[in-house]
Amino acid sequence: MKKNLKMNIDLALFDKEQISLSELVRIYPIANGIREVFEYINIANEKNNKHIVNENITEEVCVKTSDGKQKTWSGPQIIFNKGETSAFTPEALEVWKKISETHQKKLLKNVWCSNCADSTTIVDYTGNVQQGPLILNGFCEKCGHNVARVIENK
Repeated sequence: MKKNLKMNIDLALFDKEQISLSELVRIYPIANGIREVFEYINIANEKNNKHIVNENITEEVCVKTSDGKQKTWSGPQIIFNKGETSAFTPEALEVWKKISETHQKKLLKNVWCSNCADSTTIVDYTGNVQQGPLILNGFCEKCGHNVARVIENK
């Protein structure tokens, strides 16, 4: 989950210098409850980064619970700054950003796992460009085996 959240941060920061957690979750709504909020806070608190956890300002984030209800989490303001997450290389992020969100989701849900011998969803992935194509490296959602997706640049 952490790499996916870092990718959300990277994508949101593609054309801006910083973004608050509340702004980020309007773009990428919380899908895994309060656990996801705490993972964003963990990312902001990682050593050697320039993200800001401002205890003097409170921000609210809407969280969907497992039973489908909306709850509001209140906590310190979290500000993510550009260049501090890097689940994708800059070149890979540029290629990925050009793909529509709908098509991105289709690509992520259509990855071959040799261990399962079936199509799967790639999770906890990173992206880089190697001699042309964008390569996503991650793990099978079903079994945890290493998987990869090659996306041709056009």
